[in-house]
Amino acid sequence: MGGQLQESMIARPIGLLFVGFDTNEDLSTTSEELAIGLKAEFARADANKDGFISNFEMIDWSNLMMGDKEAQPDYRTMNADLGQSVSPDEFSKAFQHDFKTMDKDGDGRLTRAEMLMMAPRMGGFGGSEGGGGMMRRGGGGGRGGGGGSPGGGAPY
Repeated sequence: MGGQLQESMIARPIGLLFVGFDTNEDLSTTSEELAIGLKAEFARADANKDGFISNFEMIDWSNLMMGDKEAQPDYRTMNADLGQSVSPDEFSKAFQHDFKTMDKDGDGRLTRAEMLMMAPRMGGFGGSEGGGGMMRRGGGGGRGGGGGSPGGGAPY
């Protein structure tokens, strides 16, 4: 077909979490809502209630709240002191860092638009049907299937 794919926006996994912190339903999340939400989420992640989050607890929590165990920030990025677990302070600082990074206008409030990012580009579309190269999750041919990126097929 040879048509161009348009650039598209997708929600960041962390945006799923931040949207849930919007307690006053004004379609944005403030730094105050973030602080309250993070305290509640730390308590949810700390399944054994020992005051820290282990790697296993973090995997379970990430799957539940952000949809994937590899969603960022994860245990490796939060565990600043390389200890056996993540403290409440490490947990909070990791999410506050991402909040501030995403808050493009620096007003202490994340809008839905600020929680979006450009969708990763998939190379190799066009040419023969079924694509070629490595298939992505779910497989299938045609437009939704394979392709492989120019940089060597790095995972998305």
